[in-house]
Amino acid sequence: MKRVLTIILGSCLLAVLALAGCGRHRVSTSALQDNFQSAEPAAQDLATNAIAAIKAGNFSEAQDDLQKLTHKAKLDPEQRQAVLDTLSAVEYQLTNTTAAATATSGSSTNSRSFWNWLKSLKH
Repeated sequence: MKRVLTIILGSCLLAVLALAGCGRHRVSTSALQDNFQSAEPAAQDLATNAIAAIKAGNFSEAQDDLQKLTHKAKLDPEQRQAVLDTLSAVEYQLTNTTAAATATSGSSTNSRSFWNWLKSLKH
């Protein structure tokens, strides 16, 4: 009975850990790409750099580039909205990445405690 309980609990733990990694939020760059095709070269460069950073998963660099874009005076309303929407999604991603890293840092201790508890059931 203890062996079955160990297998069931271990399977549940693995399922929870697998599902925790599946909730990744993607940042869409399509509005940014569409709205900056005809922008001035400096703004186009910042948008291109932000898009590349997002695709590489470097959200802090993307955030910097997008914040620089918000201060550009020559953005039309659609460009400004695309920047703000993308910036919001990037900041959401940064917040979730930080929260996940914080949660994961304690999970190794919790996992060890859980496995030690499972081992104690066998005795």
